[in-house]
Amino acid sequence: KEETLTRIAADLGTDWLQIWGANVHLHAPFALKDQQLILLGPVLVSRGSETLSSLSHRYGSSPSSIRKLNPLESWEAIEAAQQLLPPSTNLCILPRFCTSTSAPTATTAL
Repeated sequence: KEETLTRIAADLGTDWLQIWGANVHLHAPFALKDQQLILLGPVLVSRGSETLSSLSHRYGSSPSSIRKLNPLESWEAIEAAQQLLPPSTNLCILPRFCTSTSAPTATTAL
Protein backbone atom coordinates (compact mmCIF):
# COMPACT_ATOMS: atom_id res chain seq x y z
CA LYS A 1 0.00 0.00 0.00
CA GLU A 2 1.43 3.37 -1.02
CA GLU A 3 2.06 5.91 1.69
CA THR A 4 0.77 9.45 1.16
CA LEU A 5 1.35 12.77 2.86
CA THR A 6 -2.35 12.80 3.71
CA ARG A 7 -2.03 9.57 5.71
CA ILE A 8 1.20 10.67 7.41
CA ALA A 9 -0.31 14.04 8.31
CA ALA A 10 -3.41 12.38 9.76
CA ASP A 11 -1.20 10.16 11.94
CA LEU A 12 0.61 13.26 13.21
CA GLY A 13 -2.50 15.39 13.66
CA THR A 14 -1.57 17.96 11.05
CA ASP A 15 -2.41 18.95 7.48
CA TRP A 16 -0.69 17.38 4.46
CA LEU A 17 0.04 20.87 3.07
CA GLN A 18 2.19 21.63 6.09
CA ILE A 19 4.37 18.57 5.47
CA TRP A 20 4.45 19.19 1.72
CA GLY A 21 5.64 22.76 2.38
CA ALA A 22 8.71 21.33 4.10
CA ASN A 23 9.34 18.96 1.17
CA VAL A 24 9.54 21.05 -1.98
CA HIS A 25 11.54 18.24 -3.60
CA LEU A 26 8.41 16.04 -3.75
CA HIS A 27 6.66 16.27 -7.09
CA ALA A 28 3.83 13.83 -6.29
CA PRO A 29 2.68 14.21 -2.67
CA PHE A 30 -0.03 11.59 -3.10
CA ALA A 31 2.29 8.80 -4.23
CA LEU A 32 5.50 8.54 -2.23
CA LYS A 33 8.26 6.17 -3.24
CA ASP A 34 9.10 3.22 -1.02
CA GLN A 35 11.49 4.43 1.73
CA GLN A 36 10.98 8.07 0.59
CA LEU A 37 12.69 10.52 2.92
CA ILE A 38 10.40 13.33 4.03
CA LEU A 39 10.98 16.23 6.37
CA LEU A 40 8.34 16.78 9.03
CA GLY A 41 9.24 20.28 10.11
CA PRO A 42 12.00 22.48 11.42
CA VAL A 43 14.47 21.11 13.94
CA LEU A 44 14.93 23.21 17.03
CA VAL A 45 18.06 22.89 19.15
CA SER A 46 17.09 23.66 22.72
CA ARG A 47 19.08 26.29 24.56
CA GLY A 48 18.28 24.83 27.96
CA SER A 49 15.83 27.63 28.78
CA GLU A 50 12.67 26.05 27.33
CA THR A 51 10.01 23.82 28.85
CA LEU A 52 7.71 21.57 26.87
CA SER A 53 4.87 23.94 27.69
CA SER A 54 6.73 27.05 26.51
CA LEU A 55 7.68 25.38 23.21
CA SER A 56 4.16 24.19 22.52
CA HIS A 57 2.82 27.68 23.25
CA ARG A 58 5.45 29.47 21.15
CA TYR A 59 4.99 27.25 18.08
CA GLY A 60 1.24 26.71 18.34
CA SER A 61 1.76 22.99 18.73
CA SER A 62 0.71 20.69 21.53
CA PRO A 63 2.83 18.93 24.12
CA SER A 64 1.56 15.56 22.87
CA SER A 65 2.57 16.39 19.27
CA ILE A 66 6.08 17.38 20.37
CA ARG A 67 6.40 14.20 22.45
CA LYS A 68 5.17 12.03 19.56
CA LEU A 69 7.70 13.50 17.12
CA ASN A 70 10.56 13.33 19.64
CA PRO A 71 10.65 10.08 21.59
CA LEU A 72 12.85 11.09 24.52
CA GLU A 73 13.15 8.71 27.46
CA SER A 74 13.09 11.62 29.91
CA TRP A 75 9.72 13.21 28.90
CA GLU A 76 7.88 12.01 32.00
CA ALA A 77 10.49 13.39 34.38
CA ILE A 78 10.73 16.67 32.44
CA GLU A 79 6.96 17.20 32.45
CA ALA A 80 6.35 16.08 36.03
CA ALA A 81 8.82 18.63 37.40
CA GLN A 82 8.18 21.30 34.72
CA GLN A 83 11.91 21.02 34.07
CA LEU A 84 13.83 22.79 31.37
CA LEU A 85 14.75 20.73 28.36
CA PRO A 86 18.41 19.72 28.35
CA PRO A 87 20.60 22.09 26.30
CA SER A 88 21.43 20.98 22.74
CA THR A 89 18.45 18.63 22.52
CA ASN A 90 17.30 18.37 18.89
CA LEU A 91 13.52 18.58 18.64
CA CYS A 92 11.32 18.32 15.57
CA ILE A 93 8.51 20.89 15.80
CA LEU A 94 5.35 20.99 13.66
CA PRO A 95 4.04 24.51 14.10
CA ARG A 96 0.33 24.99 13.41
CA PHE A 97 0.38 27.34 10.46
CA CYS A 98 -1.43 25.35 7.77
CA THR A 99 -4.73 24.70 9.46
CA SER A 100 -8.15 26.22 9.01
CA THR A 101 -8.03 27.59 12.57
CA SER A 102 -4.80 29.50 11.95
CA ALA A 103 -5.84 31.14 8.68
CA PRO A 104 -6.50 34.88 8.86
CA THR A 105 -10.11 35.93 8.61
CA ALA A 106 -11.65 39.13 7.26
CA THR A 107 -11.71 40.56 10.79
CA THR A 108 -8.13 39.60 11.62
CA ALA A 109 -5.59 42.41 11.33
CA LEU A 110 -2.52 41.30 9.42
